[in-house]
Amino acid sequence: DDQGSDITWETIHRGPGYHLWYADGKIRPAKLLPLVPVKALVAIRHREFRDADGERCVQHQAHLYVQTDSKSAALVTRMLGSTTQQVAEQGLAQLQLFFSGLSWYLERYPERAAELLEEME
Repeated sequence: DDQGSDITWETIHRGPGYHLWYADGKIRPAKLLPLVPVKALVAIRHREFRDADGERCVQHQAHLYVQTDSKSAALVTRMLGSTTQQVAEQGLAQLQLFFSGLSWYLERYPERAAELLEEME
């Protein structure tokens, strides 16, 4: 990004209703702070079901685990206090918004679904 953060994501496990992603890199939590080494694990579960009206639905849940061994990260955590959890929640909300956007797109353009799903394999 424009702050110098550089993170690489990779899928380390993919199963029915479950994806596990690993991230490794450096982030800059704020413009005046140095780059912080970070490792993260995102576990996403999802299930498909039909609602009371028979409409297809997808429900998903995500867990984010972050590890860093940086003194500057510890300082930022102390400075942010209870907002650290809010920052993590906002990150997960963005991830879930992305996946809900995919669902919306495929519902709106069902003719593209097969082509897009083939590209994923």
